[in-house]
Amino acid sequence: DGAAGMTMVTLPQARSFTVLSPNDPALIPSGDYRLAGAASLPSGLTYGRPSQAWDYEFNVYANDVPRLTATGLLYEAAEVNPVVRSSAFDDAAWVKSGVGPATVIADQATAPDGTLTADELGGSDVNDTVLQPAIDCSANTTYVAALYIKNVDATEIWLVVRDQTNGADVVFTAIDVSGSTPIVSSLTAPGAYIAVSSSIHPAPQGFWRVVLIVTTDADASQLKYEIRPTRGTAGRSIYAAFAGLREGTQQASPIPTDASAVTRAAGNLNVALADGNYDILVERADLNGVVTKAFSDVTTTLGAGWDVPIDMAYPYLLRQR
Repeated sequence: DGAAGMTMVTLPQARSFTVLSPNDPALIPSGDYRLAGAASLPSGLTYGRPSQAWDYEFNVYANDVPRLTATGLLYEAAEVNPVVRSSAFDDAAWVKSGVGPATVIADQATAPDGTLTADELGGSDVNDTVLQPAIDCSANTTYVAALYIKNVDATEIWLVVRDQTNGADVVFTAIDVSGSTPIVSSLTAPGAYIAVSSSIHPAPQGFWRVVLIVTTDADASQLKYEIRPTRGTAGRSIYAAFAGLREGTQQASPIPTDASAVTRAAGNLNVALADGNYDILVERADLNGVVTKAFSDVTTTLGAGWDVPIDMAYPYLLRQR
């Protein structure tokens, strides 16, 4: 193992990389890039991203501004959120269905980003649904659905991903919101869609981020994104904001939308290296703290430097020890 004798320290929710001196048998690091809590990138690193982006605390960053956080650099591949009007559930883009049907009252609570834009979703029947139909998707592909919720007086809510054509191909997760801390109470896939996982995570302003990961079937071309705010008890309600859907297998930072889908461009982090051959030890961990490692040989010519890869499970926080 080329990394023998080195001690790597990885924090949960962090990635690290070490650039090693060219052809040095002692594997002495030639770069020490401390990004956790940094106000700016250290000398020798350059960053670009041709779009604005958000972090998990709902801070917004302009084009090419690195998302430096207390834990490191939030470093993600390009992502598209096709769910339009992601926080405007009163808009016509969201269908209100069911016996009631479902009801939406706009701008009733402070959303995770600190603005008065969270809508109240309710209904008079347990099957009342707020949904966005006909979202284009690909067959046999994994998607991550996310929704930020805060309870008003509901007991259980459902987040649902359903095939547009065959409604029996569906995955839904039930979230028990009756207590002070919401929990996942069930994850169900009765049809051809595959339930990968469901989880819930704390978010700003007392909200919780519900994450549902599903895989479509061989015939999928469009799907529905559904919210059932009164599934546990009719006549109850929740606050909701920042609905999202993206292709992939990991959680991602939020991408707010208005009238059309929004793309967050990929970040690019380049390490300035002189011409030569380098050994580079890359250590990554997803947002659940699962760590993977890769040891690579890198050759740079004409001062091109090295682009830190985004080819493993992402998003991730990149951090040098």
